[in-house]
Amino acid sequence: MPEIFELNNRNGLRCEISTLGATLFSFSFTKQSGEIIPLILSYAAQEKYVDETQRDTQYLGKTIGRFAGRIRNSGNTLIDKSIPENEILLHSGKCGISFKNWECVTYQNDAELSFLTLRCDVKSKEDGFVGDLYIEAKFELTINRGLEITYTASTQTETLINLTNHAYFNLGQKSSILGHLLQINAKEKLMLDKHLLPTGEKSIISLSSEDYLIEREINSNFTPLDTVYLMDETAEPIVKLASAEVSISLEVFSNQPICVVYTPQFVNDVNFEIQFPAICFETQGFPDCINHGNFPSNILRKGEEYMHRTRYAVREISKKPI
Repeated sequence: MPEIFELNNRNGLRCEISTLGATLFSFSFTKQSGEIIPLILSYAAQEKYVDETQRDTQYLGKTIGRFAGRIRNSGNTLIDKSIPENEILLHSGKCGISFKNWECVTYQNDAELSFLTLRCDVKSKEDGFVGDLYIEAKFELTINRGLEITYTASTQTETLINLTNHAYFNLGQKSSILGHLLQINAKEKLMLDKHLLPTGEKSIISLSSEDYLIEREINSNFTPLDTVYLMDETAEPIVKLASAEVSISLEVFSNQPICVVYTPQFVNDVNFEIQFPAICFETQGFPDCINHGNFPSNILRKGEEYMHRTRYAVREISKKPI
């Protein structure tokens, strides 16, 4: 039976996590004034987070894998023969870890140290991929006003892995995401074909509608994003999001080389329904990597450890973000 865990800390952060899909389903920040600012969209009906018969194809806040994004079965031996050749799997399809009930390994919730570790074991071929996989997801509220999500995994054979979290951000949920300020520390993107699969080529995004290297309002020169950004390796935030309306900013730090930035036109059945209600930052490895020799492979082998870390840092800002 899926369970819900709550994390709080003295810096005003609070989140709730369901073991069903290792799902981050609420995340908020309490300002010094006492005002509580929601940071992500949640479903209006809480049963969606505990009912195992629910098939959430919007992946709201879910952990996604074993292979996030799109991957085509080109006959590679690491994709099971039960998957038809040339079929494109999105977020690992209907048998991915997003729909499994994870096991609680450790849990602590106090003002100084709040964290939850969940575990999911995936047997070879049960999700359409070859190789057993042992995954842990740790959600931790940090002292520097952050939520850190760390994914680790191991295998006894050889397998593909590419995990991400699919939270939908809107700081304050008072208006469309289009009024937020956005900065993305990327100069290039992966080119995509009509199926939104990578072609294998990269493209410079300077001066295009997808160029957010210099912070600007999303609504300025806007086209809907479902863009695979190549992130520069840096200790600085890979993404900054800010709302002058509620005087809150979010900074995203990650050790992953890719961030898929997605702005859905609508999100159904949530607590905040409006056109362009949210933005997703899907930090991950290269999509469809096995079909492109120039991409890092994302293959995990026996004796190796997969480690994916992403931190979301929240702070109050002045009315006019710099």
